[in-house]
Amino acid sequence: DLQPLFFENGLLYITKAALIIDNIIISENAFPFEINHIFAEVDIDTQEDFEYAAYLLSKNKTI
Repeated sequence: DLQPLFFENGLLYITKAALIIDNIIISENAFPFEINHIFAEVDIDTQEDFEYAAYLLSKNKTI
């Protein structure tokens, strides 16, 4: 088994296929992309997380 290099957070990482083939997960030229949206503020791992997300969604509806 490989040593863990990162913790999964559900975000999408985009990189070049050649880097993955060379076993490079994040290159020296990488820069972070911050998602500034209410949906990016909640990780749903438990029932309580789901209920909190549902609460936030209902609180922020603009309909």
